Amino acid sequence: MKKISFILIFILCFAVISPLTACSKEEKLVLNVYNCEEYIAEGEDFDMVTEFENYYYKKYNKKVTVNYSTYGTNENMYNELKLTKNKKNNTYSYDLVCPSDYMLLKMIKEDMLEEFDLNEDGSYKYIPEYENNVSDYIKNLFQQNDWYRYGVCYMWGTMGYVYNPEKVSHEDMKSWEGILNPAYKFKSTIKDSARDSYILAQGIAFKDKLNALDKTSADYNQKLSRIFNDTSKEALKKSEDVLRKVKDSVYGFEVDSGKADMASGKIWINFAWSGDAVYTLDEAETYGTELYYSVPEEGSNVWFDGWVMPKGANKALAQEFLNFLNTPENVIENMNYIGYTSAIAGDVLFDNTKDWYGLYVLVETSDGDIELNGKTYSEEYFGDLDEATLNSFKNADGTYNLNIPEYNDDDEVISFSEETIEVYPYDVSYFFSNISEENKTEGKAVIYTDTIDRQLYTQYPDGETIERCIIMDYFTKEQNNDLNNMWSSVKIGYMSPVTMILIVVAVILLIAGYIVIDKLIKSGKFGYGKVRKNLKLISKKEIGK
Repeated sequence: MKKISFILIFILCFAVISPLTACSKEEKLVLNVYNCEEYIAEGEDFDMVTEFENYYYKKYNKKVTVNYSTYGTNENMYNELKLTKNKKNNTYSYDLVCPSDYMLLKMIKEDMLEEFDLNEDGSYKYIPEYENNVSDYIKNLFQQNDWYRYGVCYMWGTMGYVYNPEKVSHEDMKSWEGILNPAYKFKSTIKDSARDSYILAQGIAFKDKLNALDKTSADYNQKLSRIFNDTSKEALKKSEDVLRKVKDSVYGFEVDSGKADMASGKIWINFAWSGDAVYTLDEAETYGTELYYSVPEEGSNVWFDGWVMPKGANKALAQEFLNFLNTPENVIENMNYIGYTSAIAGDVLFDNTKDWYGLYVLVETSDGDIELNGKTYSEEYFGDLDEATLNSFKNADGTYNLNIPEYNDDDEVISFSEETIEVYPYDVSYFFSNISEENKTEGKAVIYTDTIDRQLYTQYPDGETIERCIIMDYFTKEQNNDLNNMWSSVKIGYMSPVTMILIVVAVILLIAGYIVIDKLIKSGKFGYGKVRKNLKLISKKEIGK
């Protein structure tokens, strides 16, 4: 009987302990994300990583920890992956990485990436938010080049000039060679990057050839691409000659400081990525300055950054994160924080773009919710006004007399100014082709604005600009070596103003030190004899130990 009781107690104990043991051994969910610095929403009000962890727990009742780390350059990221690679099973230590276009192509070529899970029709199986909302322009770009199996686009943009129109001519900024105008000497900066600055150099070196291309021909973009991506000895030599002239004209080479220098007025022209340009334009407004952005007419580069899954990644968790990241509301939080342009389009993003950059006016109405000067008004988007109202505001020359609202820090209307302005119907159909018909104007995705060549154009260039932009090729090792050697040759002898100042100070200190020592020696207070005597004394003490 005792034996049976003992067995029953053992079984009961095992039944109680087993679930606890299982819980303690429950697999910990960890997602390792490696992204560029300052490239995701990390604000006090909204932190993307924390929001995802909370979302995952609510959806699956499981805790997930996101180990989020950052890198400075694509090369740093690539080297880190190689250093931490598990050579036995050919896997890496990260689940998600966000390389730029050329590095993404390099990683595909070197078989470093997992493929995304796709449906039979080629759509993304576990990233419906991306699949349903990504711009057709971006989707086609990735599908045509067969990148979609290995990467999903995160942010994209162009390269061009940010400039101060009070100091620099709009006309000059229509061409890459505008930076060489002697009137702007030492008032501009370019990127300290061989790959990025090669676009600028080729645009100047082959200006006539680029401008001579027939923009209406079906193969215009292909011909444009061949010129910008030409790394032959002739092309490299011409670009080197151009960059030497540019080096002698600019204030310096930079990677990040150009934004602050432009906003503060230290420089007048900055060769910039469009995402940085948006930030710069916004920041300059705090100084009371309106800056502009131009993509030169010779052509430029369309760049993109994309998410990839290195070999060995937790694909299910990685794709869950990307699905969360690409919900329209989260995309807006991200764009608002980092200033770059997402690959996501659709109605929510289009409405947000209208809200950010569209023209809003005050219309006097009896049932308005805004009371000013004893009258009631409603705030209306220009594109939503009916024809009768528009005609009541329209002048014979096509301009409009409009009440432009002024806001406080909480975006509340506090007053308005009566202005006569020109209104531009800005067409972004190539990017927002997937919006609903109700959101279109005569079948097009149009945003009405009173300003061009500023933030709206910087984030969403018009279709004509996009047609003259190309994707930089993935260069072979030999091509990269040739390009980098050319860049090094250009930079030999280059020193930033700060470096030059430090060198001058160092030389002055050395000369001053020499003069002081020389005087001490001549006075006998610090003679060579005393030095020898002291050395002998030290040697004797050392020997005596």
